[in-house]
Amino acid sequence: MVTFKIITTAATVEEGLIDLDKDTFDDSGSVQVENARIKCWKAGGHGHQTFLQVLQNSCNPGFVKMGQLLGKERLFSYLDLFGFGEKTGIDLNGEGKGIIFSLDQVGPVELATTAFGQGVSVTPIQQVAAVSAVLNGGKLYKPYVVKNFLEPETNTLIKTIDKTFVRDTISPETSAIMRRALESVVALGGGKAAYIDGYRIGGKTGTAQKVKDGHYLVNNYIMSFVGIVPSNNPQAILYIAIDNPKNTAIQLPAEFFWILSMH
Repeated sequence: MVTFKIITTAATVEEGLIDLDKDTFDDSGSVQVENARIKCWKAGGHGHQTFLQVLQNSCNPGFVKMGQLLGKERLFSYLDLFGFGEKTGIDLNGEGKGIIFSLDQVGPVELATTAFGQGVSVTPIQQVAAVSAVLNGGKLYKPYVVKNFLEPETNTLIKTIDKTFVRDTISPETSAIMRRALESVVALGGGKAAYIDGYRIGGKTGTAQKVKDGHYLVNNYIMSFVGIVPSNNPQAILYIAIDNPKNTAIQLPAEFFWILSMH
């Protein structure tokens, strides 16, 4: 899942547990957590890398390490802080809360998988709101669709919906680090397809395995990408999700969610 790796990274940086550029992780291709072996998508792993490269490479074992450094109480406190497991209050009908583990259900395996976004379910608008907070200096806002109500005959302004501040999440300093980190994902990592010469773009790819009747489906995924423009002074965020792509994503439907104001 695209968002959780961003949140896990931001939380670990905010807590002072890692320096993205100086601290390193050795990826052999998998990591054993109790009775579960969690694999990296790259056979044989990425080897010796900085934690910035862990983010760039979307390396699951590296995120397991971040989750272990945080511990379940701190990791899940950040999930709460960024609004996962509760409705955002957006002005649309039928919004869901998503599904997050209760803290008493979280053992070492659940901690490990949550750190890179498996075993949990969140909504696209929750993801957009959370990533916006990561990038805008740490301020979580209530998202909305309708900004103004106008009288149809005279076009007179009846009501304006002002943005609603919810709470602070991370520090402006951590937010600046994350803007640079996500720009590096597009410039050097898994988001290279979004790179445009001369324009600063940040982003993160994600893969979520689909579930049916309580079991993960084989070769059935939701592929996603969150893009931030421009990455040095974010003004807009785009979330794209493609349901079960096969060979090419061009002909498949996608969901788009925009938040135009990042401040």
